[in-house]
Amino acid sequence: MQDFDARRLRQWELEATARRANAHLGVLQDSAENAMTHCVCVANHIEEAINRGQIPEFVGRELIREVASIDGAIGLYR
Repeated sequence: MQDFDARRLRQWELEATARRANAHLGVLQDSAENAMTHCVCVANHIEEAINRGQIPEFVGRELIREVASIDGAIGLYR
């Protein structure tokens, strides 16, 4: 598995390419709102991993609580 920072940089580059491609549409993304949307997606992916037996339930529930905490912290500054 790749280092988290390397995967994060690769994803940023992919998204930057998409943002440049859509720049002509004049669409500005709200980064905080986008991050909160991704938190919800991460929590849903964790839930699915629990359901598939890929993550123990007690670990997954704690991860979901942590993601919800991140979501809440971002929401404070929107």
